[in-house]
Amino acid sequence: AQRLARQGGLEEVHCTVVTPESSPLIIFGTGPSAAVAQLLHARGIEVRTGAHAREFDGSTLLLSPGDETLDADAVLALPLLAGPRFPGLPG
Repeated sequence: AQRLARQGGLEEVHCTVVTPESSPLIIFGTGPSAAVAQLLHARGIEVRTGAHAREFDGSTLLLSPGDETLDADAVLALPLLAGPRFPGLPG
């Protein structure tokens, strides 16, 4: 994000990751999650856990639960991946 911002002529960018998880990528276990959290922190990327991005109006991101807001110039959303479950395979 910082590199892209500099290419676009911006001096400073603040990045925030919003996740419903209790910590980043906790699905992979506490060790990997802690390592990812440390990397994000070292790069100045804030992490908001236990929250869902609910709505973006072009300048404000509304989070759930509650009505917490985050000022934002841009938002990148990743889709929820879902598919059929197969017996014997984790899903």
